[in-house]
Amino acid sequence: MAKKSIDIDISNYPDVEFLSKDFISSKDINTIIIKGHILIEHKLNEFINANSLDNNKIEKLNFRFNDKIEIAGILGLYKNDKNLHKQLKLLNSLRNHIAHKLKYNPNELSMFLSSLNIPGINSFIKNPKNFEAIFKRNNIDIAKLPNEHFLFFTCIVFIYLNINTISTELQFKKTNKDIKNQTEKNNQL
Repeated sequence: MAKKSIDIDISNYPDVEFLSKDFISSKDINTIIIKGHILIEHKLNEFINANSLDNNKIEKLNFRFNDKIEIAGILGLYKNDKNLHKQLKLLNSLRNHIAHKLKYNPNELSMFLSSLNIPGINSFIKNPKNFEAIFKRNNIDIAKLPNEHFLFFTCIVFIYLNINTISTELQFKKTNKDIKNQTEKNNQL
């Protein structure tokens, strides 16, 4: 059986592209974790806003990250990927450890890095060409990146893309349902 291949152009995702230079090249893993948390929180806010009935601006309601994780679940984020919930909880735990102890917990980081269970991810991570364009644009020498920095960045990118994909699928289903309902109404007239 052939291994699945993952081919993603990260430059199609402006949020990731915007933070990538500082994010990847930072020498401090604590900073990388905080920036990763911010990026994922931004994506969770987008997901919640896109999938809530009144399109409320979630960031104005002062929910904690943990609350947003649970709200996203109510809106269907984990329906087909239960592991995503665990990954978000681990990311939040990493960030909280930094906020309260001023440094990350190596055991939590290890758990987070091993939490991704996506077919093809190992071959994707091990192939620097998958990130070549983003590294070139930002003048980053991949050989000089600490391994845990690169792995953390990769995990954050995959979580971001996973949330994005699930959100797109939910919006597509909602649109199809709306079209079907409207067609049924029109046929009854």
